Amino acid sequence: MQSVGFGADRIGDMSTPVEPGERDQEQHDAIRDVFLLSSACVVVRSDLFREVGGYPREVGFYGEDLDLCWRMHLSGARVLVVPSAKARHRNALATRREDADRDVLQARHRVRTVVSLSGRLQIPFAIVQMLITSIVRVIVGAATGKVREPLASLRASLAVCFDTAFVVRRRGEVRPYRRVPAAEIHDLQDKGSARFAAFVRARRTRLARRSRELTRTTTGSASARQATLAVLAAIVVIVVGSRGLLVGGTRVVGEFLPLREATESPRALLSTYLNGWWSGGFGHATPVPTAAMLTAVAGVLMVFQIGLLQSVAIVGAVLIGCIGMWQVASGYFSHRARVAAFVVYAATPVPYVAIGR
Repeated sequence: MQSVGFGADRIGDMSTPVEPGERDQEQHDAIRDVFLLSSACVVVRSDLFREVGGYPREVGFYGEDLDLCWRMHLSGARVLVVPSAKARHRNALATRREDADRDVLQARHRVRTVVSLSGRLQIPFAIVQMLITSIVRVIVGAATGKVREPLASLRASLAVCFDTAFVVRRRGEVRPYRRVPAAEIHDLQDKGSARFAAFVRARRTRLARRSRELTRTTTGSASARQATLAVLAAIVVIVVGSRGLLVGGTRVVGEFLPLREATESPRALLSTYLNGWWSGGFGHATPVPTAAMLTAVAGVLMVFQIGLLQSVAIVGAVLIGCIGMWQVASGYFSHRARVAAFVVYAATPVPYVAIGR
């Protein structure tokens, strides 16, 4: 599928309901409202087109669709996608306009459109969001080697301060047909960051696809067995290395104070939670933290051995950290990378030194 309309967030970043590689199964065949349409094929009422002034003179390429459709919404018109309509487009503007810097023009036109068409009270928030988003993208781009587009976006966001004359003139041109309040336009836009949502969705799709490939290629293979053995060996080393802590209990140092049978037993904690009296400090009538009830439930699962509960909680924190490192390394799409991250984290002495002190 190519295009079934687009959404846009407060700062003009576009989103599409089509997943990468999605097949046409008539799931997007309904006529529906969208925030903008691709300029490759769009039909506009002639009277409405004349009223809003057509395509903006300042936006020749890249961003003219966002500007036109946003002004259509401001005039009170609807923007509809008709999936049954068909058109052919070369989609090769970069080869026909080699003199045009796509990243620079796209960023400049998007920022100008947002500042010119947003409501007065929304402009400061939009500018701040554009700056924060651009800075984050530059940092991420520096780490991934894709910094050209984020830098263009950051420059465009900073340059808007010098486009005051253009913004004032542009807002004056739009004022005669601005019939829809800015709040209603904001309701039509995507909540949050469309770019971040697209990143999360693409990463989730990529992870799922790669996971399926790994399942087909590594189930029952030697690499899968080696990964399982390595993880089990690391867990055994952690448990054996913590045998003194599990058998002898924790030392009364720092914040590892022992759980007292009189006040921290499952029965006592549950009674405290239900009574609504918190004994911390000098004691006061206040809702007891949910952690008290969770600790009571965990104590029951440990057969009312609160000393064992405390030891397991301390050692379990290390295991949870190892599992978290396994999940962090899942983005590398490799069992070896996950195992390496798991083992390196388990071998790092920092958590064990922290427990020992």
